[in-house]
Amino acid sequence: MKHLKRILIIMMFFMIGMVGKVTIVGYVNYAYILNDIGLEKTIDAIMDKEDYVTVNNISDTLLTAVVATEDKRFYTHDGVDYISLSRALLINIKSMSYKTGGSTITQQLAKNLFLSFDKTLERKVTEYFLARKIETIYDKDEILAVYLNVINYGEGCFGISAASVHYFNKLPINLSDAESVLLSGLPQSPVNLSLSKYYGNAIVRSEVVLASMVNNKAIEEEVADQIIAEIKEGIN
Repeated sequence: MKHLKRILIIMMFFMIGMVGKVTIVGYVNYAYILNDIGLEKTIDAIMDKEDYVTVNNISDTLLTAVVATEDKRFYTHDGVDYISLSRALLINIKSMSYKTGGSTITQQLAKNLFLSFDKTLERKVTEYFLARKIETIYDKDEILAVYLNVINYGEGCFGISAASVHYFNKLPINLSDAESVLLSGLPQSPVNLSLSKYYGNAIVRSEVVLASMVNNKAIEEEVADQIIAEIKEGIN
């Protein structure tokens, strides 16, 4: 029994040491990005680009689809959704592998702008600090807009403006409901959801997006059925 207690104590101190190390490394990386790279400088430069699109110039359906699918509590959390984070932690513990990170839109923005896509705890901690900082500087609509202006939509398109023109020859504000739903799903896997190569995969993803919208009471089920029917028919 004494040996078991000693082992448990050693393991506890080991875990505390690991958590401390990861936290310190994550914070050091955050401080470097904040002060040396320049968090505000980077984001403000994106917002100053000629082709930058604000939320007022993006279709409401696309905005609703992205929030419902990627971060349903986007407008109420402070950059980190602790409910989603806890759920993701349980899933990862049960599977004994990194399956999901429970990232918010703000965290995804931080990752896209400043971090690698490596699934490490250090990167996750840095992402946490960055997301919290971003939320203290920019309002929700600004964060959502910057996110939509930088993410990858496949086929060489980065940002909603480039994607809207490339796929549908339209400005983001003029996208139809079906077009909006299709585009909102592409960043989840830009290569495998390519509209020109894997339209079938994009249809499946659109069904997931619409189901999220219905579950979050963003649209009625009848409307979702109409949208997916149009998507399945193909959009010219």
